[in-house]
Amino acid sequence: DEMQINMFFILFLTGLMLGIKVFNISDKLSTTLQGKTLSAADAQSLAAKSIDLLKSLRSEEKFNTFVEEVNSAKDSLG
Repeated sequence: DEMQINMFFILFLTGLMLGIKVFNISDKLSTTLQGKTLSAADAQSLAAKSIDLLKSLRSEEKFNTFVEEVNSAKDSLG
């Protein structure tokens, strides 16, 4: 029924948008780590910063912002 389809769409959209956020962080890290002029110390620092950024996504504030983004995307898609 329509309610189940709507719930599936919201769950799909949530997973998709979260995946994009995580992928963007890891992709930037990966691209930077492949640079030829990066020292081991800089690489370790960048990895630690990426981990901190990923952990920050779990905060209450970031979660609430994410929910608003998902709802906004859902509304704009119909």
